[in-house]
Amino acid sequence: MGVTRLCGAVRGPHCLLWTYGPVTQTTSASTVLVNVNAIRVIPSNEDWYITGMNLICSTNSSVASAHKVFLKTEGGSSALTPRANGGGTTNAATVLSMTSGVADASTAWSTYATATVSGSELEGTWCPAGSTLRLVSSGATAAAGMQFNVMGFTKRI
Repeated sequence: MGVTRLCGAVRGPHCLLWTYGPVTQTTSASTVLVNVNAIRVIPSNEDWYITGMNLICSTNSSVASAHKVFLKTEGGSSALTPRANGGGTTNAATVLSMTSGVADASTAWSTYATATVSGSELEGTWCPAGSTLRLVSSGATAAAGMQFNVMGFTKRI
């Protein structure tokens, strides 16, 4: 039997990386966490590459017709330097954003957004090991029954 050798970084399969919800927003203030626990720390032994996110919302008020949701990444770990590829260890970025545009009271809202592609990658936003993902909202009223599904792949470091 032959030997298999891999060239370059090995990535995991596309999968569901994080699911959050269903939740009702705790506040309708501008640019705050969707809910008090809408934060996820990425494990210290892998980088995440987020390719997209699905949002399902059961109740979206008419006042929230311009309701926005953002997925942001921040931080990383300087203890992981140097990287094998010579790259950095931290990243602060808005991974993706979603705008409802729904103008009817008590209307369900369901959408999917594709993440911004990080430089030198074919797909996905790089979220380094040890960094945090945050679900941030901006809207006039609180939405209810929000379910978030973040998709992507991982790379071992």
